[in-house]
Amino acid sequence: YARNSNGMRIPLAIDIFDVIKDKKNYNIKLDNTMNMVKNQTLSSASEVIVEARITMHQKATTMPGDFIGTSKSLKLNDSNYLLLNINSIVTEE
Repeated sequence: YARNSNGMRIPLAIDIFDVIKDKKNYNIKLDNTMNMVKNQTLSSASEVIVEARITMHQKATTMPGDFIGTSKSLKLNDSNYLLLNINSIVTEE
C-alpha cells in the first residue's frame, strides 16, 4: 500500500493478494482506483511512503510476526518504479 508521507496513515492505494511461498518477486501497480477513502487518492499526495506486509493473520492491523518493508518518502511522478525489500519482522503491536 501507499500512504501519505505526512498526515493520515490510511492507505491512498492498496492491493491485497495471496503470496506464493516459492515466488520471490512481485510486480504491483498502485493507482487512483485503489483508494479506501473518497477523495483520498494516490495522485492527491505529493509524497508517499510505500509499505508491503506479509501476514498470516489476515487482519488490517500490523501484528507481531508479520514481515514488512517500508520505503523512504517518495515524490510522485507520472511513473514511479520502486524496488521494495521486505526485510523486517514485526516484534510488537
